[in-house]
Amino acid sequence: MAAYSVFDKLVARLSSSERQTMLERIASSIKIAEPDDGLPDDEVIDLEESYRRMGLFRRFAIFLLAFFTGRDRLSVVEGYLLRDLARKVASAIPHGFDTVQLAFRPASVEDFRRLSERARRFAGVLARVMGRERRAFVAFLASIHAPEVQERLVADTDPFGIGAAQPELKDADVRRRALNEVDSITSTLSPQIRSRIYTDVRVLHQLMTLSAFPFDRLIAVFQPVAGGEPVPAPLSRVAEELARLSAVYEGMRPDPSPVLFEALGLYQNQDRLDEDDEVVEELVRRHVESLAAAYTEIREFGRRYPFTDLVRIAHANVHYRPTAAGGGEDWFAHWKGFWRDRAEDAWRRYSYQRRVDAVVSTAVSTLGLRGAEPFPGYPPSGLDEPARHALSMGILRASMELCERELSAPIGALYRDGEFYKADNRAEMDRAWHAMKRLQTDVANMEVRLRPTGDLGMAWAQSGQDTLPAEAARERQLSLVATIDGEASAMVRRGVETFHLIGEILEGVLYGTVGGRYDTVANLSELGGRSPEGFAKRLEDAHVRSKAAAGILSDLLGAETSIEGA
Repeated sequence: MAAYSVFDKLVARLSSSERQTMLERIASSIKIAEPDDGLPDDEVIDLEESYRRMGLFRRFAIFLLAFFTGRDRLSVVEGYLLRDLARKVASAIPHGFDTVQLAFRPASVEDFRRLSERARRFAGVLARVMGRERRAFVAFLASIHAPEVQERLVADTDPFGIGAAQPELKDADVRRRALNEVDSITSTLSPQIRSRIYTDVRVLHQLMTLSAFPFDRLIAVFQPVAGGEPVPAPLSRVAEELARLSAVYEGMRPDPSPVLFEALGLYQNQDRLDEDDEVVEELVRRHVESLAAAYTEIREFGRRYPFTDLVRIAHANVHYRPTAAGGGEDWFAHWKGFWRDRAEDAWRRYSYQRRVDAVVSTAVSTLGLRGAEPFPGYPPSGLDEPARHALSMGILRASMELCERELSAPIGALYRDGEFYKADNRAEMDRAWHAMKRLQTDVANMEVRLRPTGDLGMAWAQSGQDTLPAEAARERQLSLVATIDGEASAMVRRGVETFHLIGEILEGVLYGTVGGRYDTVANLSELGGRSPEGFAKRLEDAHVRSKAAAGILSDLLGAETSIEGA
């Protein structure tokens, strides 16, 4: 659920017109290099065509060299092209490239160090958005690219809205409708926006690869002795690293949209978005511009260091073409999966709330309760809270009060003076009466224990003290909640069993038949004193309410227990 809450908070914090205007100002300030022209050239080289384009003197020289060395003519052509590439590379690299040794000059090591620093600039934010929160970030990125689609997804996939519009729908139909809306709405995303989002996510994958790239291994070739002066780095010794960098840079074509850096900056600063607009804008602007500048430097490095040509020279193969590093192809599945999971989660909340509302409504109408209040002092319970059984314990407590107020007298008379035909029925009546009294005591004791002065109440207050580290406090709270919930669950189950047993006994007393498990009592007409009809009516009321209490507590406990699997 954390992923949905991260997304919802971000969207809510950016929903105002002032915040939208702020985003437009930040987006307009983002500057990145012109696309593609500085990245490696991946043209296919035709040796025969290259030979035909050469001047007469060079073609004659190639002929002579091939004739006297016995080499294939096209092999000689390739050698000439490789020498041309080496000269081209030497003129492109600012610190020079040795065309004789085919090696980087020592000063190039500083460029690779700077590239490493700029790549690591993305490591922190990428660890977050490409890790456990990937789906939430992809959904957030898509929300900026396609706000109209996101608005429809928020509104039309909400089970609470669907249920309110069509209250006759069953829970399963509401779920089906919400998931169908997800499928339908996500399919309306235009090809242009799909392409932009894919490009953005693909670049993220390349930046993640680059941020984890083993630059130390490459730099060690320049500086074999720690602290010593840099030395030339032969291409043959760094060919593998250059090929990997070539694939990464090829994977960054085309460039991402400015929206990507805006989304990264906002996502990374999400905890600060509640602050004043001026503070937020300056904070996010600095972060976004820093990321965009780092990306531009990374991309400019590819302009100065043509990796494709460098690998061709290193392998003496002009036909080498980089295979773009993959990544991002599954963005649509992540986006759609996020919204399907979000709709499922919302539906679980909707279904849970419907179940609880139905049980509470039944409790009010059949038990005569004024409402359903959580058990006093119980830890916060529900779908988003650590505890589970505050409401069922509250209903149990109210049922015990009802029992003491209205049901104990007729049931007590039956317990004390009833002449059961069967000894087993007598024993069950005794067991039910004592169970009810013990349950009343245990419920009262739990209320005392949960007060601020009780052992559980004090432990709960201490578990959230600021002096504890957040993780330790959370672990202590969860451990305590497990203890309280365990006792409460057992208590509510006893309540279900006790009220069910009382209901069965009263049903036998009032409506039993000869040979049935619960038989009638011999002196029922004598138990009511001067008003046997009134006593029978009170027993009927106790029967109905006992059965209802058992069903209500069972249903509510089932709903609360189902949270654990949500």
